[in-house]
Amino acid sequence: MVLNLRMALVMVTDLITNSIKNKSTNYFRLVMPLITVSMYPGRSQEQKDEYAKAITKSAVEILKTKEHHVIVVFEDNPKENWFLAGNQL
Repeated sequence: MVLNLRMALVMVTDLITNSIKNKSTNYFRLVMPLITVSMYPGRSQEQKDEYAKAITKSAVEILKTKEHHVIVVFEDNPKENWFLAGNQL
């Protein structure tokens, strides 16, 4: 499931707030990792969904975290915003 940035931030804030209220000392572990993917616009929602699932699966396997702790945020940035070594791509 792909979350938009606002939903992800609300979810993270709620988790941290609840953990602090319950005096949990490990609340940052509840909300990590947050993975941001920047790419050119034009990918379909289906492609983003599939990619988010693949990223989540890899994060669970490699980082030894739980699936519901992985947040994936997509940022669609137009090509004119991308630069490499000071030159526009």
